[in-house]
Order: sequence, then structure tokens, then C-alpha cells
Amino acid sequence: MTELNLRVTSPEIAAAIVSVLQEVNRAEKKHPVWTKDNVKRAAIVLEEAGEVIREANRLDEGVGCLKALRMEIIQTAATCFRMLNEMSKDEPDIIGYFDSPQGKDDAKNFLIEEEMQLNEHGQCIVSTPDGTDINLNTLLQMYADIRLKEVKNG
Repeated sequence: MTELNLRVTSPEIAAAIVSVLQEVNRAEKKHPVWTKDNVKRAAIVLEEAGEVIREANRLDEGVGCLKALRMEIIQTAATCFRMLNEMSKDEPDIIGYFDSPQGKDDAKNFLIEEEMQLNEHGQCIVSTPDGTDINLNTLLQMYADIRLKEVKNG
């Protein structure tokens, strides 16, 4: 298990993130093996998004409820997280991405919105809650190492 500390703009956003992460955990326990085919992965995401449309339509027609719509949105977001996670296993070159010219440009654009900074070497730095500064590539490598151990340990 990895601990994650985030600063968000509202308690509602925090609750939504927690709900999505709980759904990811539930879905991974229910369906521990996921397809390696990207088209099938995307189709699963699309199927979940279709359920959001269905529930929104039902709500607008007066026969649905917000609770059902909210649940479908959470399941769709969780499915997107799962797809991103599975894709990260397929792309080992992601670890050095932020040292590449394109990665540095992406990091600079991302920094406009987030509380991150570039150091004097142009590396993306993330400040942790305890005040420690970590290079984003180091953070990604730590994440990859954790995921590799989780996969090996089943």
C-alpha cells in the first residue's frame, strides 16, 4: 500500500478522489486480471461512460437518482485509473520521460497549475508534505518499484 497526501481545492474534490480510489481497490479485487489489449481496455472505459450517459438520461427523465449517477461516474473514473495503471506497466520508458525535451515542456505546462517547481537543472521537483523535495523521475521510479513488487507478490 502506498500513502498519498494531496492538497485539493475543496472537501468535495477530496471525497470524490477517495471514492474513486476505493472503487479502484474494489474493482481490482473483483477483477484482478485485466486485459493487455488497449482497444479492449478503452472499450471497458467506454462501456462505463455509456452507463454514465444512461443514468444522466434517466435522471433528466425523472426516473433516475443522483446516487446512481454518482456511482457510475465513480466507476468510470476508477476504470480510467485502472487503464492508466495498466498502461504504465506497458511503458517502461515513462520513468525518464520528464528528463526528455518533450517531458520538460509538459512539466513546465503542468507547473502552471500545480505546486511543483523546476530546479536549476530543469528537473521537475515535487515537494512532499514533510517538506522534502523529490525529483519527479525519482518519484516515478519509486512508484514503478512498488508496482513491480506488488505484481511479483501477487
